Amino acid sequence: MTKWGYATSVAALLAASLSPAQAATHRLVGVVTRVDREPAPSVQMTAKGLGDQIVHIDAKTAFVKWVTHKPWQQDTRADMAGLAEGRCVEIVLRSGPGAIANRIRISDEPAGSLFDPCKVRRQPAKPATVSELRGK
Repeated sequence: MTKWGYATSVAALLAASLSPAQAATHRLVGVVTRVDREPAPSVQMTAKGLGDQIVHIDAKTAFVKWVTHKPWQQDTRADMAGLAEGRCVEIVLRSGPGAIANRIRISDEPAGSLFDPCKVRRQPAKPATVSELRGK
């Protein structure tokens, strides 16, 4: 077996061993609703289909800027100071017990803008119709 064939087989085996539900639980995308910096840093976010989630941050957590459009060469460095209410984030959880962030990508796009990764998540709920308000 060639190196390419071996690598392809291993990748396929790993992909098949994770169910979609397991894979989805290690990556959260949503809007930050609260940031606690002291005494134990954490971020609370609203993730579609999961509701409010609290994820802990430690010294090993990496922060990067979430680049969604050109110029792709822009600086991707970020830190915890970039976390703020209303920001869209992608959090990749560390494997193991507890919700501890391995990597947090922080978008600096304005809420609702064309390039906002959480634009769909920010859409207001559909207004109730007159019939629904009257209970019919």
